[in-house]
Amino acid sequence: MLFDVDIFRSPELLNSPEKTGVMNSLRTMQVLQSLGTFILPYAVYALLVSGSIFAYAGLHKTPGVFLILMSAAGMICLVPFVNFVATCNEQLPFPKWVIDSEKQAAALTKAFLQMPDIGSLFLSFLIVAVLPAIGEECIFRGALQPLFIRLFRNHHAGIWLTAIVFSAVHMQFMGFFPRMLLGALFGYWYHWSGTLWTSITGHLMNNGFAVLLSFAIQHAGLPVSADTLGASTSDLWLVGVGLIGAVLAIIAFYRNREIQIPDTTV
Repeated sequence: MLFDVDIFRSPELLNSPEKTGVMNSLRTMQVLQSLGTFILPYAVYALLVSGSIFAYAGLHKTPGVFLILMSAAGMICLVPFVNFVATCNEQLPFPKWVIDSEKQAAALTKAFLQMPDIGSLFLSFLIVAVLPAIGEECIFRGALQPLFIRLFRNHHAGIWLTAIVFSAVHMQFMGFFPRMLLGALFGYWYHWSGTLWTSITGHLMNNGFAVLLSFAIQHAGLPVSADTLGASTSDLWLVGVGLIGAVLAIIAFYRNREIQIPDTTV
């Protein structure tokens, strides 16, 4: 109705982002999905369980600058390793429907990351990075993970099962393992710190880095290969160095996990 795109009669239009009005429709659907599928359900759940949207997942606690920096640094250092794991994941034998689905998802992602000006950069950053980071962390780490931890009475089992569900829900199985590993790391950051802001920061850095990198490739002359650092065997040294840096950041985070700014009243 808003963009004159009839997805009910012609759902195949969603796979044609180049057509008039389709891209704006997809952006609107992404925003509504983040709000309706993740953020609002979490808010209702948190209110029912604890009476407070913010206190339930520790959103009333502000992590210290050091924890935020370690969360961000860990994500940046992990980029080559994540790309390497993604390349290994893609080599697994998949049925044709999975491959076709991945191609469609890749085409849509590429369309979302077409940013001709600074305004589209901010819009893409909001849709691809900010909203998913908040929404997905609220529903998976904030709501689902504590349920699994209580069910299995083991935080490792709860964190990893949540990470598996988190990756599976994306329905992009050629990137299942790197997404699962990231989900587990987000889970540990939340569990260790007691505040969802640390996992939101990591998630935001992961998605936001991809948006900024795409913008730099399109407008700053950065080579396209920068988007796949670590994917080639010639980049294994970079994978190793990045992994060491990420491990150091994670250890520093764990040892200083109780550093927080005093709770804010909400």
